[in-house]
Amino acid sequence: SDGEVVFSDGHKQKFDSIVFCTGYLVKFPFLPSDITLRCGNIVCPPNLYQGIQFVNEQNSGNGRVLYLGMCDQWYTFTMFKMQAWWAAALTKGLLDDVNNVGLQKKLESVKMWEEKADSMNNDCLFQRDYIMALCKDLKCNDNLDTDKQFREWMKLKYTDLVTYRDYGHESNFDELGVAPNPNVAWWKNFDDSLKAFVDNV
Repeated sequence: SDGEVVFSDGHKQKFDSIVFCTGYLVKFPFLPSDITLRCGNIVCPPNLYQGIQFVNEQNSGNGRVLYLGMCDQWYTFTMFKMQAWWAAALTKGLLDDVNNVGLQKKLESVKMWEEKADSMNNDCLFQRDYIMALCKDLKCNDNLDTDKQFREWMKLKYTDLVTYRDYGHESNFDELGVAPNPNVAWWKNFDDSLKAFVDNV
């Protein structure tokens, strides 16, 4: 009451606000157990060839069970897009190189990616390499390497958790240079309309 929080040990402290950050746990109670992905929020989920196609020693699902967006997210929408394209191309039979890979090779590839994730100790770089591997399968030549921007973003985030969203970054896809910083700080801007977004530079 009155902005005071009582902790389980009886300690009391006043706060201006409380932000609920619950995170998420992925569960698939509707799937048969032999094709259910079981893992926490990690960059390289087990049993997913190219982070998408479910594979195991028993060949459960016969390569027809696909998971999207299961990797811990750094590249978010870039990764979602590439995974969706990869899954669509696989479903349409357009990934000849992938279709010709046997089960054992796919299992070995999953293990290789898991070992790489463990050894790199840099989730952002790992996910960049992962996305570029999807690009290679799709014969896509887009430059999706935004490691430089991520490093700048992380430095700003560790410098000030409140203001790090108020900076522009350089795009890989145009020659316009660094995006302008907003006029109104993100935590003071409650108008999410397109006009407010466009006018806020």
